[in-house]
Amino acid sequence: MNDFLKKLVLFGVGSVELTRDAVTSLVEDLKKEGALDKEEGKKLVRKAFKDLEKNAKKAEKSVMEELDKLEKKENNLEKTTKTKTRKTKGKLDKK
Repeated sequence: MNDFLKKLVLFGVGSVELTRDAVTSLVEDLKKEGALDKEEGKKLVRKAFKDLEKNAKKAEKSVMEELDKLEKKENNLEKTTKTKTRKTKGKLDKK
């Protein structure tokens, strides 16, 4: 996997973790202010985490699809390069 994609995946993972922390912090603040009771807070956190997980899976699927496309392009380029190299070598050998 190239560096850009590694960084992209790590960025996604980091973003999810930061979002989880932010949601947890927000719920705690709302509970302290009395805007949420304990059960409402739990429901909100569960829903937020479920949504985060769903979005993380979508992102992972997209990244994997892009990796597959890149790998196919790389393989095609490699085959093309080998073919062109053989043809060029053949022309040079004839001279």
